Amino acid sequence: MDILRFKEGFKNWKTSYDVEFEFGYDGNLSKRISSIIFYLPRAGKRLAVPWKIFQDYIHNESELSYADSTGLCIKRAVNGLYISDSKFFSLVVQKDQLDAIGIAARRTLENVSVSVENILKEFTSDNSVRKGGIRA
Repeated sequence: MDILRFKEGFKNWKTSYDVEFEFGYDGNLSKRISSIIFYLPRAGKRLAVPWKIFQDYIHNESELSYADSTGLCIKRAVNGLYISDSKFFSLVVQKDQLDAIGIAARRTLENVSVSVENILKEFTSDNSVRKGGIRA
């Protein structure tokens, strides 16, 4: 799993945290990000945010606040995006960090899609060779 690390003090960032992408595959073997996980190493806390909700904030498609029954809360802040939950997790993801997360998500999807495509090509070529009676 790819991890994106943001370090406190770099570019005036206020907090150090890690970002991970959870993903799965659909019936067509297309990779889909299911959630994004924020991890605060100092506090030892992590928070999973559904990708379907988070991507709207990355692409500036939502200015509205979001809250659900688990306590997850997302709202726009002056300098980025405020994310919190009911278990004392809170984080401000700054604008340039949101951009970096969007780029990393796109690259993660592209990298794995290419890997899956290569595996499928290898599998189909192996099967066609075996069906023809020729084995390497």
